[in-house]
Amino acid sequence: MAKVKTVYQASRDALRLHGSSLSPTAAQRSEAFRLIQDFSRFAEVACGCKASSNRAHLRRAVFHTTQAITWKDLVEDRMKNDLSHIETIARMPCPVLLPDKTMMKVKVPESAPKRIVFAGKVLRKHLSLTETQTCRGCLRRSRCKFFKAPADPELEAGVRHIGRLLLGMAQYARGHLQFPEAYPWYFTAAMLASARSLMKTIEEHVAETSSSFFYSDIEFADEGTAREIYLKEARRKEERRIAKVEERFLSLPQWMRETLQPIPGPGMTARQRSLLEQHPGLAATESGPMEPFESSEEKDWIEEGARLGELQGAPLFDPLPEVAPGRKLDPVS
Repeated sequence: MAKVKTVYQASRDALRLHGSSLSPTAAQRSEAFRLIQDFSRFAEVACGCKASSNRAHLRRAVFHTTQAITWKDLVEDRMKNDLSHIETIARMPCPVLLPDKTMMKVKVPESAPKRIVFAGKVLRKHLSLTETQTCRGCLRRSRCKFFKAPADPELEAGVRHIGRLLLGMAQYARGHLQFPEAYPWYFTAAMLASARSLMKTIEEHVAETSSSFFYSDIEFADEGTAREIYLKEARRKEERRIAKVEERFLSLPQWMRETLQPIPGPGMTARQRSLLEQHPGLAATESGPMEPFESSEEKDWIEEGARLGELQGAPLFDPLPEVAPGRKLDPVS
């Protein structure tokens, strides 16, 4: 009994001295779960999210709060232009899942992956970091549509881009917990420490600022205004959808469809014919070509001194050779 107690005490003392000997997989899952908890608390306290388990509410709350904070107030005044933590999360590969068609069984829903990707690109551009170096080390480079794509030169770095990267890290941690083999853990201790430091700084800034940045504090519009905005947005989306359908089935890009009109012919598929029937303005009639361009002038313009119907300028073709008297031209074989 004394021997067993001695072994137990030795094991307990070793754990106290060296820490728990968790496997790498268990340690990574523990870090992922802790990151999700920290971000959920940040969303509730700093961003006013009332339902952190709802992905849509979480995204709206974080995006709205971080967009309301200016770069000058947070980075220049509060952080004293210390960009070390921002550079750490900007240098890492974009924290997105981006599952392709071969990963349908391990697909995890995520919010705003394109915004998260370009948030990292904007921050890297602002910090003069090499985009190629980050993209080459990314595990999702083979299935990313934005591989090595540059950031929009007109966009300026803002606190909203930091918030998007933090949201992406939390979403990736959730995907790792569900399918660790499909979404391997690559966040280092420095990346996690920088993320937590930025969340704490934003939380302190919101707590010390009198103005409210919460999405939940936005007043609701009346029924008439909300319906008008909804219909306007619906019309815009429908126009974009129709344009994509026309481009895909007519095999004509937008700039070409503005100048050309397809004529129904035997080479068209049934889907293309039905599309032309639904939109008669796209096709020219089979009986005749498009209507000619009508000039706004009352009379056609001709060069001064010329007569109507006479050709002016250099001839387009070489003139026929003169034929000697009594000689006939050889017929063309």
